[in-house]
Amino acid sequence: MSRGAQVTPAADGGSLEIKLHLPNALAHLWCEDGLVFSRKNGVYLLRDLERPRPELVARIPWRPLQQLSHLRILDRILKHGVLQVHRTRDGCWLFSNKDSWWRCEPGGDPEPVARFSRTRPMNRGICESRSGATYVADYLFNAKRLEPVRIHRTRDLRTFETAWEFPPGQIRHVHALVVDPEDGRIWVLTGDDDRESTIFYTDDEFGSLRPFLAAGQVSRATDLVVRQGSLLWGMDSPLETSHILTVPKLRPDALARQCELPGPAYYMAQNAAGGVYLGTTVEPGPAVKDKYARIFALRPDGGWREVLRRRADLSPQHGIFYFPRGSSPENYLVFSQRALVPREGCLTIARDRAWG
Repeated sequence: MSRGAQVTPAADGGSLEIKLHLPNALAHLWCEDGLVFSRKNGVYLLRDLERPRPELVARIPWRPLQQLSHLRILDRILKHGVLQVHRTRDGCWLFSNKDSWWRCEPGGDPEPVARFSRTRPMNRGICESRSGATYVADYLFNAKRLEPVRIHRTRDLRTFETAWEFPPGQIRHVHALVVDPEDGRIWVLTGDDDRESTIFYTDDEFGSLRPFLAAGQVSRATDLVVRQGSLLWGMDSPLETSHILTVPKLRPDALARQCELPGPAYYMAQNAAGGVYLGTTVEPGPAVKDKYARIFALRPDGGWREVLRRRADLSPQHGIFYFPRGSSPENYLVFSQRALVPREGCLTIARDRAWG
């Protein structure tokens, strides 16, 4: 494994031009119509990032007691708000919060979906294959590894079947399902211990599942970007010093470090101008250097630079940057933040001046 250049720190804000903050909003995905985000029990669409006028997509029916989640601190604890949003290519929607699922036809009202999993996925744990099937991965607590971990498949967002099952003891949970834009392969990221942290792939929609890289904490990842025939990710390890890593899809033995990180990495983003971004997280662990979460950005010269940092608040929750799935237009960077100050819970729209 080769070692690349180290990160050059930047002042808070870096090259980012902040355009707008939306309070209490979670960014979910980019679709052909714009940016999809949620606020409380509503899902919204932003078509114009310069003149944002949120359009309501759907509102999840809440029981009276759930109205308490209008308060941000209770929303963080109770998790009644919308946590996952998935949109199929034909325009149907799948929503979930901590406990429940709903589907929604274009222009229709949400209808409940019979619960098919004991848990919700992580934010990258839903994808749609090239054939049009939607896959949802279990993200169980599973501390003792006594439970099987499943990947579920649906074609109508109503009925779900098991596409793949990891037997008890093989992994703790699935972190992410990422569709490769170059060839349609689905990458499956699992964790958490060394023997459980593997990058798998399937080329036949879970007729088979093959290991690509099993390198302990190095292959512990919760997101990845496919770029010019290579995989790019940040280690999700509070146990070992994390790095940004890259490896050619045809050469898993040619793993290379890009730069060192001050804490575990969760989610990534990219834009049409060429920018790639990664957020580090504040959580307990010997490899977490301080109480700041950071956004690192790939610069036009090929190096990585810190462009934003936020301090963790006093809550026990992990301090996280969330990026919407998909690629943002032009040189935009959009992110939400949890348990980070200032602007806890805000969705931020920015432009990265380094990319034009």
